[in-house]
Amino acid sequence: MYFTLRSIGPLISGVFRARAVTLAAAVLAATLAAGCGDGPSGPGTDDGTCGHIDFAGGVDLQSAGVPVFHQFGFQTTGDITIPVGGTLHGVEVTFLDGDGLPIVIPNDCDIMRVETDFLDPSIAEMQREPGLRWRIDFTGKKVGTTTVRVELWHTVQRHFHFRSEPIQVTVTPAL
Repeated sequence: MYFTLRSIGPLISGVFRARAVTLAAAVLAATLAAGCGDGPSGPGTDDGTCGHIDFAGGVDLQSAGVPVFHQFGFQTTGDITIPVGGTLHGVEVTFLDGDGLPIVIPNDCDIMRVETDFLDPSIAEMQREPGLRWRIDFTGKKVGTTTVRVELWHTVQRHFHFRSEPIQVTVTPAL
């Protein structure tokens, strides 16, 4: 019996695929296990978690109780539309755990914060609401479309625990 490259090709690609999946799973497990350690945590006098977040699986953005954007895993719904010079006020940012439940992070937790990363910051920007760590505003700067990612940032160890998929931000002409 003899083998040709064509006859054993599917077997070889299957073996390599299985090894690649195993390697990827091992790298992911090692990365998650390493985490960011048990670094110091802030005062956190409010109820909730102020410190290492083991896993964040999503984010909810709401303004005045109205859903703006939701992500859990890689499933997303919603976007942001604002006029030039207009502001979407009071966007509550709630990060979700691996079961899709809210992660309660105290307002006075000084080692965690929400950050944003705009693809084109000349179109729109984010401002923080004074004294409200988990509430932000989006303002339209010029007509156009960009994307923004919302991040749960760990300030002490300078990395994020969660980064959303790109959220479309459309700035329309003023009314």
